[in-house]
Amino acid sequence: MAASYAYWRWLLCGEWPDLVRAGLGITLACLTKFSGPLILLGWLIGTALLAVAHGGRHQRKRLVFGAVALSAATVLLINSFYEFQGSGRPLGEYRFLSTLLAGDSHSGARNRFHGGWFHWLPVPLPEAYVLGIDRQISEFEHHRGAYLFGKYLTGGRWYWHPVALAVKEPTGTLLLGGLAVILVWRLRAGPRLAVVTAGCAALPLAVALVVTLGANGHLRYALPVLPLFYVAVAVVAASGGRWANLWVGCCLVLNAAELGNAWPHPESFFNTASRLLAPKWPPLGGDSLDPGMDYWYLHDWYEREGRPEPIYALCKGGISLTRFGLPSSADEPVPLTLGGWYVISARAEPDFPTLAARIRAAGRCVDRIGACLEVWRVPPPKPPPDAGIPLR
Repeated sequence: MAASYAYWRWLLCGEWPDLVRAGLGITLACLTKFSGPLILLGWLIGTALLAVAHGGRHQRKRLVFGAVALSAATVLLINSFYEFQGSGRPLGEYRFLSTLLAGDSHSGARNRFHGGWFHWLPVPLPEAYVLGIDRQISEFEHHRGAYLFGKYLTGGRWYWHPVALAVKEPTGTLLLGGLAVILVWRLRAGPRLAVVTAGCAALPLAVALVVTLGANGHLRYALPVLPLFYVAVAVVAASGGRWANLWVGCCLVLNAAELGNAWPHPESFFNTASRLLAPKWPPLGGDSLDPGMDYWYLHDWYEREGRPEPIYALCKGGISLTRFGLPSSADEPVPLTLGGWYVISARAEPDFPTLAARIRAAGRCVDRIGACLEVWRVPPPKPPPDAGIPLR
């Protein structure tokens, strides 16, 4: 967020210390997240838009020189971090995993650029960095399912990330976004161009999230879009006058109330509108929920109900419920023959869709614990009609 704000300030004000801060920030972003290059690409698109729309020869020179200097410095710092290992290797000599870069796998080269026009084009990035991006693309090409509003979506959906951001962002922030949309066309040319520039900078990452269905289920990939959204909203609010400032204050108070109500489950926060749309079950699962406190609440429920058994659990792997005072059956695989008490976690339900559906069809929900746990009771199977009759 700090890098996006610094770069936006440099675009409008031309202060070179802001460009230095932006360069250091985007380098750290590229080293920690493979979505960092998309953020840099978005910045360059915003710079090009500003250079075309703003006019003035001196201004265009400043923008072009700054964009080139920022890109070159970022590439140099990334290479320095990797000690320039494999930097400059021809593009056609790589062996890729992703279909996007490997192309026709029957050729054996695993590189769509092998023997083509760009075979000898040197890649100005470290070899490990390029192969890491390729592996990330390869993982995204597998259209994994995603959980959304109580349904398991096989193959992913293009609208998952927009909907996930809409239910995870506080209501006040969404209202501020609505204010920005309403007032942006009433702004003067300078602030309006600043808002449009921030929107264009977020465009590459937004398009990538819509296209790569394999990223469904992980909201963290969309988080780099938010700083540019906050910058755009701040510009509109600062230029909107007294009523806009009053609206911002009310929205911030609403955000504080919503976030305070979510404690001690900050990771499991969902705004008020999403809870109205999905009152019985969290809109999202997986990484969008925090089951840690819920397991302690489950321990309290287990003691309060007189230690009911047998009890089984559909939870994320690696979590031992015996650490929370539950019997060993909670860590064992669920038997094929249903009967007993079952704890279903919304965080893990996408991993066991068929089994969870069987439990829901055969039993009834007796309690809901915390933000993401439900307890279901399934009656034991009835014995066959001739059970217990002695044979003659």
